[in-house]
Amino acid sequence: MKVQICSLEDRRDVYKVFERIGVDPEAWEIMWKKSATLCLLVDDLSMAGGNVLKQTALSSGAEAAVSGGIINGTSPRTKVLLMGTRSQLSLVASKIKIQQFHLSELSDIMENILLKNEAHGSPVWKMRDKEIKLDRPRIIGIINVTPDSFYQDSRNYDPQSAVDLAMKMAEQGADMLDIGGESSRPGSSPLDLEEEAKRVLPVIRKVREKTFLPVSIDTVNPTTAETALGEGCDVINDISGFENPKMTDAAVKYNSGAVIMHKKGQPSEMQKNPHYDDVFEEVRDFLKKRVEVAESSGVRHENIVCDPGIGFGKTAAHNLALLRRLADMKAYLDKPVYIGLSRKSLVGALGGGQTPAERLYGSLSLSTLALTEGVMLFRTHDVLETKKALDTAFEALRNGRWV
Repeated sequence: MKVQICSLEDRRDVYKVFERIGVDPEAWEIMWKKSATLCLLVDDLSMAGGNVLKQTALSSGAEAAVSGGIINGTSPRTKVLLMGTRSQLSLVASKIKIQQFHLSELSDIMENILLKNEAHGSPVWKMRDKEIKLDRPRIIGIINVTPDSFYQDSRNYDPQSAVDLAMKMAEQGADMLDIGGESSRPGSSPLDLEEEAKRVLPVIRKVREKTFLPVSIDTVNPTTAETALGEGCDVINDISGFENPKMTDAAVKYNSGAVIMHKKGQPSEMQKNPHYDDVFEEVRDFLKKRVEVAESSGVRHENIVCDPGIGFGKTAAHNLALLRRLADMKAYLDKPVYIGLSRKSLVGALGGGQTPAERLYGSLSLSTLALTEGVMLFRTHDVLETKKALDTAFEALRNGRWV
């Protein structure tokens, strides 16, 4: 039996779930508003189980959307969308514990999910001897030690200029600094391992001398990652999703943090007509598999965050489909979501600026949307502006019903 938390703030999303379940359309308008609390989607119950769960939910002040065929006796099985507050759903779980029709099993699953959801209200991302509490938006400053990154103003090929930028970002309130020497822009080519080390290692050493902030190494090369960790880096940010086992070995050896990202194809060709049957499911399942492999190899649960890889082998439509369901992804993976939206082509596709230099305000807008989906980790070129925008939005949301 599969049960998952669903984030369904948008009426259209709720109606889509109702349609999948087969809920009587006449009840949609009455029921959808209850989805603004907490939603659990139960994958499969019998007619009897669905009816008992429906009545139990109503008696507990909650709601259960079931197939219309369950009500009139024409459907043998149904999905169920449970909607209510945490206390209401806890009451439902306690009431069905002694019931038949697999409801006792459902009770145990619900209690586990509700406890985990409560315990993880403000999770902590751990890395080596450091940690970042995700109780508010956290900002990761991008340090590109490259001559060819897609955003020209972010290129800091001179090591001293890269160090100066890192210190400026630290003063502006960055919570982490992400240092990379290889551009992964669409159309880019792989970088020679020796050249990558030549670019990033001097910067890492200097930055490590000047600040105690967590530092991540943005690389797909396990050798570079391990060397960087030896120089004091705390996190591996790997756009290839830790598919190389040696990358996982390095993370385990140093007890480092891990950013596991999804991309489709290689940077040189990833934007040439990317196709998905269902982009959300494919990205979600890829990340789930990579997390399971990493954890089975010894990477700790609390050290891992997941990045859906906006712009990496995805059209604007694909990226928007992911943005609209980040809360669902976070719940399914049971991991914090880490996102990079800064000045990307998606911003331009939405009218936020033709060139990367013009995309600051559009980037802030999309980051704010991601915040409403529960994202707390934002990788950006613009630390001060992003921090101010997200801190303001967070205060407003925290006093509403989203956070």
